Amino acid sequence: MSASILLATPPALAETEPAEDDEEDAQVSEPKEAAPASRKSRRTWYGWQTLTTDAVALPLFLLAGADSEPAALFGVLTGLTTYVFGAPIIHAAHHSPAKAFGSFGLRLAAPGIGAVLGCAAYGESEGLGCLPGAALGALVGHATAVVIDSAVLAYDDRGKKRSSSNAGGFVVPTATWSGDGGTIALLGAF
Repeated sequence: MSASILLATPPALAETEPAEDDEEDAQVSEPKEAAPASRKSRRTWYGWQTLTTDAVALPLFLLAGADSEPAALFGVLTGLTTYVFGAPIIHAAHHSPAKAFGSFGLRLAAPGIGAVLGCAAYGESEGLGCLPGAALGALVGHATAVVIDSAVLAYDDRGKKRSSSNAGGFVVPTATWSGDGGTIALLGAF
C-alpha cells in the first residue's frame, strides 16, 4: 500500500529526505520543485510563402510597366499591391499581427529609402535628373525588404505544429486580368 501511495505522489514529495532520529538535529529538507518540462519551441519557417508572393509581384510590376496600355497600368497596380500586402497577409494568417504590420512598414519604407539614397548617389544626368539612380535604389530597397521579411520575420515561434483540426486557415492573394478589365481578390479558408 505504501508503494502505491509513493508512486502516486508528485515527484516533489517523493524527493524529500527522511528525518533523523534526534529531533533537535532533525532537518527535513524542503520539497524540491520539479523542473518544469522543457518545451522545445520549434521555429517553423514559412518564408517560402512570402517569397512566392514576391516572385509573382515583381514580374507583374516590371513587365506591365514596359507597356503603356491601360491593362499595363492594371498590371503595375496589381504587382505593387501584391508586393505591399502579400507578405503582411501571410504573416496575419500565421497569427502574427505585429509581424504583419512590421512587414507592411518595411515594404513601404525600404524602397523609398533606397530611392532617396540612389538619387543622392547617382547625381544629375541630362534630361533624366536622378531618376536612374532612384530606380536602382528602389529596386535594391525592394530586394532588401524581401530578404529581411523572408529571412527574419517569417518564422512561427510556436511550441508545436498546429494540427489540421485547429489550423487557422490560409489566405491567398489572387489577380486576373483580360483586355476588358481585371480582378484583385483574397481567397481563403478558415
